[in-house]
Amino acid sequence: MFIHLNVHSQTSPMRGTAPSEALLDRAQALGMTHLALTDVNGLWGFIRFVQHAEREGVKAICGAHVLLGGG
Repeated sequence: MFIHLNVHSQTSPMRGTAPSEALLDRAQALGMTHLALTDVNGLWGFIRFVQHAEREGVKAICGAHVLLGGG
């Protein structure tokens, strides 16, 4: 089983361009059973991601790509 764990949606400026619905539609088309959403510095689109994942039959994984200042 392969699961993408570093996925950014359109709510991550300059990182992702696809809406979470499109990401989940593609994951389902590829036969993936799980997909993570790791938007930058927050969980901006996670509620909608979970709602759509439930409809698509994909298990949603919550994460965040946190950028820390100061190195």
